[in-house]
Amino acid sequence: MQYRKFAVFNITGAISWVASMTLIGYGFGNLEIVKNNFSFVIIGIVIISVLPMVFMVISEWRRARILKSQEPVASSQNG
Repeated sequence: MQYRKFAVFNITGAISWVASMTLIGYGFGNLEIVKNNFSFVIIGIVIISVLPMVFMVISEWRRARILKSQEPVASSQNG
């Protein structure tokens, strides 16, 4: 891809992303239920943000447990 074409797509995407997220945030923030329960909204955002990390930790813990159970037991007798 030519740099000029990439730059146009990059700038267009950035402007549209910022504009859309600002408008969505403004609309979402003006909902009465959000205004009255803003602390729950923040807690929900934090929980959703942390979930991928929790899933990854559980996945790695399970993988390590499976690998550990598959290790061959070393023989105590030499020879």
